[in-house]
Amino acid sequence: MFREDLTSKKTNDLKKMIGCKIKSIIHCSQDTFDSFNEEELYNISQNEFFKYASGPVVFVLEDLEVGFTSNEKLNSIVTWTESNGLLRSEDYFRNDSDFLLIENSNKEFTGEREQSLSGQIISSIQILRFPPPTTNYEGLPNEMGVCIRFENNNHIVMSHKLIDSPDSFCVTYLDEINPEKLELSTISSII
Repeated sequence: MFREDLTSKKTNDLKKMIGCKIKSIIHCSQDTFDSFNEEELYNISQNEFFKYASGPVVFVLEDLEVGFTSNEKLNSIVTWTESNGLLRSEDYFRNDSDFLLIENSNKEFTGEREQSLSGQIISSIQILRFPPPTTNYEGLPNEMGVCIRFENNNHIVMSHKLIDSPDSFCVTYLDEINPEKLELSTISSII
């Protein structure tokens, strides 16, 4: 499908995001809200569905699409980019009936924080690396978070197991991550 890789290996591509305006952020859910709540032990509210839905997230910018999801084998967030007129991620997911696309502007399935991100300008991107949670994860990249910051001081985090959520991958914010856990992270700024 897409050439995804560790976020740290995509830094040149991700630098293209800096200074770009968010057209939309799409969480490509593998479930409907009702089926998600039936299958999971978590009982989330409708306006939290964008954050916790199972599936990748695609940032749609003017001439660039950037996708994020998690990879269990790497214990990390992985990324792919589409540019130069090859904007296919959004169309791919829109044409795949296995995905329900939840845009950040969807008032039914998003909160105010997510809704406020459309039109924001990206100012920086940071990779959050954590120590291995157990010996089973030693030797893995453990790039468990990608924080995207905006010019108005807002931010959003693509998270792999950083918070208690129904799926290992979710969308969150720094203030929702346990501060003690966050203190253990090593932050690498892409720019």
